Amino acid sequence: PPLVEIDHRGQTFETYITSTEAVAEAAYLIREVLVDDCYLQHGLQITPGATVVDIGANIGLFAVRALAAVPGGDVTYIGVEPVPANFTALQCNLLGSTASAGSTHNTACAAAGACEAGSAAAGRSFFHFNAAFAAAVAPPTDARISRPYPGNIRLYNTAVSNKPGHLPLTYYTRMPGNSTLRPTEKAALQQCLMPSFFSVVERFEVPILTLQQLLQEAVPDGRMVDLLKVDVEGEEWAVLPGLDEAGWQRVRQVVVEVHDCLPGALDERPAGWASHSAGEHSSPRQHTASPGRAAQSDYGTTAAAAALDDDDDDGCGGDPARASGPQPESPAGQRRSDIDGDWISFWPRDLPSRDTRGRPLMQAAAPPRHDGRVMAVARMLKGLGFKVVVECCMLLQGVPVNYNVYARRPELSG
Repeated sequence: PPLVEIDHRGQTFETYITSTEAVAEAAYLIREVLVDDCYLQHGLQITPGATVVDIGANIGLFAVRALAAVPGGDVTYIGVEPVPANFTALQCNLLGSTASAGSTHNTACAAAGACEAGSAAAGRSFFHFNAAFAAAVAPPTDARISRPYPGNIRLYNTAVSNKPGHLPLTYYTRMPGNSTLRPTEKAALQQCLMPSFFSVVERFEVPILTLQQLLQEAVPDGRMVDLLKVDVEGEEWAVLPGLDEAGWQRVRQVVVEVHDCLPGALDERPAGWASHSAGEHSSPRQHTASPGRAAQSDYGTTAAAAALDDDDDDGCGGDPARASGPQPESPAGQRRSDIDGDWISFWPRDLPSRDTRGRPLMQAAAPPRHDGRVMAVARMLKGLGFKVVVECCMLLQGVPVNYNVYARRPELSG
């Protein structure tokens, strides 16, 4: 993949990306992940010896941030990325041309070749090009640390959802980080948000693991997951119930980017996560079976899913008549028992938006809708014993569409 230089406010970053068409998205992600540190807010942190599981690793910018958090790279990093082009850039950014079957786990095909050995950058990773993140490849400050970088990195070229098998993925060559298993939902945003960037599309099937399967293989023997990061472009609602309650007890911190699908948009929800509202139906997708496994379209209810069932509407369903004119729900519309400032808090924030004439302005983001996906995720994590902070991270014509949900075990607070 190409190695490019991206400038941000006088600081230059060198990174591998999928193609030169994706430079604009890479620049945005560098600001969001490495400059604004969007995933490590509200007390979330990476400490020596931590295990970080990254679902939706993209080209590896959060991986860079995680591994550089501790000198000597004393962090075990497990990265999962289904898009082959993203996966190759991920390998190059973390491992240079040293990627091999021993350090990467590619469940879709033979291990990718990463960078060409004859290139000028052969053998060099993001950490070598960017001194601010070189701590990941520095000698460990603790002599007891025996595992050398990059032996603490495991990469999986697969997607994660709530059933194993295969699913079709839509790949946007100019916005590869927006590639998704839910293109219909993404299309609703494309009409207003840079439609030309979503105009070149490829579609192909990708293998699927559940979160349970991933952790059993990548973090065996009941070891703790110090940070679980999930950024899967709308699939988060299917990823999270793929881990049973015992598995969740191994997780200490969570950050999830949640796409709060527009009011009136159909949200396909697993059985057991469906609302109790009369006339509303779950509409599960058909998974192609793995070898030796029957095709399944029904979903089992996990203990995590059961944590949601104390509310009358936990999904993104609603009156279809509202779909053409979504409006942010007022704070008064929230149930006080949800955003209580203790177990679930909303962090107010002003974000860039535009007025009716298209002029830029800063606008206060409204709290998430009670019946949307964001609050369903927040309630689920609360039910599993986490303290939760919800923060809006994107407005679309003044309407909040993306939120980050941060969760920590109470014993880590204070």
